[in-house]
Amino acid sequence: MARGLQIFEDHRTRVKDDAFELIVAVKIVEPLLSSNLETSVPTFLRRVLSRYAILGVTRLMAPIGTGKTGTTVSLRSLLQLAGSANILSPEFIASIKARISKLETEFEHEGLRSKI
Repeated sequence: MARGLQIFEDHRTRVKDDAFELIVAVKIVEPLLSSNLETSVPTFLRRVLSRYAILGVTRLMAPIGTGKTGTTVSLRSLLQLAGSANILSPEFIASIKARISKLETEFEHEGLRSKI
């Protein structure tokens, strides 16, 4: 397997894992957010799981970069690697980047502005 393809597959696996964990967290949080529970345990769980969901979104939407542990594993870095390895067409990559930008705009309108 070519080096570029191996790096892409490693990133793809990590992005999928983060996305899966985010989906699980959201499914756990949903009943807590949709009901009006007044005890301290649901409130604690709501806060913890909401933060976990936000962390998942932040990681998936992170800009391309490098840090102490290597290249950022995010949707953007995955798209860049897919383009470099000619796995996805430039048009498809551009459409996904446009969708990510649209989500960022929606997050900003909702007051969830961050450095994503």
